[in-house]
Amino acid sequence: MTAAERRGTWAAATLVAHLVLAPLTALILAGTWHLGAASWQILLAAGAATLLHVGVSLAGRRPWAGYAIGALAMLVLMTMPFPGWSPGLLPSAACFPLTLWRLTALVRTRAAVAALAVTAAGIVFTELVAWARLPAGVPGWTRLAEGGLLMLIAGGGWLAALLVRRRHEAACGPNANDWPRRWRANGPASAATCTT
Repeated sequence: MTAAERRGTWAAATLVAHLVLAPLTALILAGTWHLGAASWQILLAAGAATLLHVGVSLAGRRPWAGYAIGALAMLVLMTMPFPGWSPGLLPSAACFPLTLWRLTALVRTRAAVAALAVTAAGIVFTELVAWARLPAGVPGWTRLAEGGLLMLIAGGGWLAALLVRRRHEAACGPNANDWPRRWRANGPASAATCTT
């Protein structure tokens, strides 16, 4: 697969995220509003979902910016009070693992580990906030289960992206993931130097 094909795959994934996840999120928020959620909660969740889509769009060219915007949006979603369920379960929340994937695929391993650590710290923080708001009738293991599931999704996606990047580097050499720098310096033809 050439670098141009990999960029095309990312564009297709981004397009699918926008065409599928955004309408599903809008439907769920409309239903939640109809069931009695406050308007400010719906607007805040919709704004955070919009930021998640902006983040996944930016991650293609600027992975750190896309990741930062996605992390901020997830922090807002996960810590806002919402009636009966976690707004972090909105379909648009799936954009955040995509930004983490893209970042892990394009940056050095040390930076990718830092991004994973920030993600894990965010999950722990949001679960602690959710634990503090836990209603009396809800068992505490539900917070542990949600936190474990979120850690599994983030860590599994991160590890998969790292393994894909390592495989590509093994086939194409240690500078295989420098295609963004080569693209900016020498144009599109210089980015497509390896086919795997």
